[in-house]
Amino acid sequence: EGIKKIRELEKLVLSDTVAKVNHVLEIRKLLQGKNKEVKIAATHSLRRLYIHFFESRSINKNITTKDTSMQQYQLWLSKQFLLFFELLVDFLSTTDETLHALSIRTAIELIKYAGFCMSSNYEESNEESNFCFYAFRL
Repeated sequence: EGIKKIRELEKLVLSDTVAKVNHVLEIRKLLQGKNKEVKIAATHSLRRLYIHFFESRSINKNITTKDTSMQQYQLWLSKQFLLFFELLVDFLSTTDETLHALSIRTAIELIKYAGFCMSSNYEESNEESNFCFYAFRL
């Protein structure tokens, strides 16, 4: 049932990202459970969702909008991404080689999307709203 629920939650988020984005928290909670197959499904789901967020610029290097609710949304989403990334790192402390491989593969793919924060126009003056500020705190 966990894998089916993950798929349903992912579809909901993709159908209306802003309104349904809180379902990311439910998927992450399933990721933190004990069932290995559910962990794998949740990891793949969150990877797809965060790639979607990067591609749609929902997670952005610099928050450029003047809309404070959108700024809060982008900041919240960036923090959720980092919490997911921390869980990937935690998988490396287990003895499960499948989770190790999954974690490394997922992290590398996400770094390709998050890598734009390494660009030379990183603005230190606006650290609190800068995705990189949170990424480098890991």
